[in-house]
Amino acid sequence: MAPITAGLNKLLSRDEMRQYEIQSGTQVEAFGFTCAVGTTQGVSCREDGTGHGFSVTREAKSTF
Repeated sequence: MAPITAGLNKLLSRDEMRQYEIQSGTQVEAFGFTCAVGTTQGVSCREDGTGHGFSVTREAKSTF
């Protein structure tokens, strides 16, 4: 997987974005956030300092 970077100055094509795909069952920590990706639970991200975040699935979205 390619490194996560900030400050990209252009939109990437779908093919260019493939290098940033996060596989199911993976947890990523970057820029003060921790995000987990799962097949059934979707994507959940929280700010490490506050514990606040969001979850997104095919069916719903929520904040906490």
